Amino acid sequence: MMENKKGSLLIGTLWLVVVLGVISTSLLFNAGSLLQLMERRLERYELKMDFMTILNWKTNQILTDSRPYEDSKNASWYGEETIRTPNDKSYRVVLTDEESRLNLNYMEQHQLKTFLAIWQQYTGNLIGKEDDFVTAVTAHEKPFLSYEELYLEEDVFGEDLEALRDSVTVYTATMQLNINTVSMMTLEAILEALNVDDFAKNDFLEAMQEMRRNQAAGNNVYAFGEEDLYPRTIREKLDMDATPQNINLFSRLIPLLKVDSSNYRMHVFERQQLLLECIFSIDAVTEEISIRTWYEPQAA
Repeated sequence: MMENKKGSLLIGTLWLVVVLGVISTSLLFNAGSLLQLMERRLERYELKMDFMTILNWKTNQILTDSRPYEDSKNASWYGEETIRTPNDKSYRVVLTDEESRLNLNYMEQHQLKTFLAIWQQYTGNLIGKEDDFVTAVTAHEKPFLSYEELYLEEDVFGEDLEALRDSVTVYTATMQLNINTVSMMTLEAILEALNVDDFAKNDFLEAMQEMRRNQAAGNNVYAFGEEDLYPRTIREKLDMDATPQNINLFSRLIPLLKVDSSNYRMHVFERQQLLLECIFSIDAVTEEISIRTWYEPQAA
């Protein structure tokens, strides 16, 4: 009998040890998981603070620009910059303007078809079911409020939207493009859609390329200002002759141009990894900043 009691006591003790071991392991595991969760949340919080620091820095650059109504690639805020935050982290930040991109909300079918043809020539990319894509985008009853809405269209492929993402927008208020920042590809597409004289079109594109080369070289060639947005003024600034073809080109092109931007696209990278794409606008009168879209690939 005594031996049976000792055996039972031993078995009970072993069970207790096992149970306590399981409980201890579980507690340690939960504590470790909780610690990891807290560390991740702290990292996300620090990253958010870094993003806000970067956004404040870039918007301040825009608001203190020495030529606020004449936005160009020579502006202090434009292009790429390395920014170190108070958290002692460095990020590569690229800021451009949305007015350099074609707005899909204002494009007619022939304009979008022409743009896609030029875009495919420049990039080598192809659009799947191109006619369906053009119809889906241009026949949409209401304006797209965000680029992500395009992904919901039945005949629009996500991979096509990703490829086009940096060339188009839905966030500007008009069809007008900033002549100081718009790409040569987009300018060519616009002129092609206007069906202007080929010689005049080529002369204009060559003159624009030469002007931008001189600007990049620091040859005291200023960007276009509001006072230049007249057919004769812009033609003379580009040193183009007053031929009927050139006059017709500028008369048709000027209404599609502007020199001031109010919508901006910011990309934040850590090394080569994209951490944030943010599109925001700044009210020219109140200087109020509005976030149009905020996309963090790692958080998706």
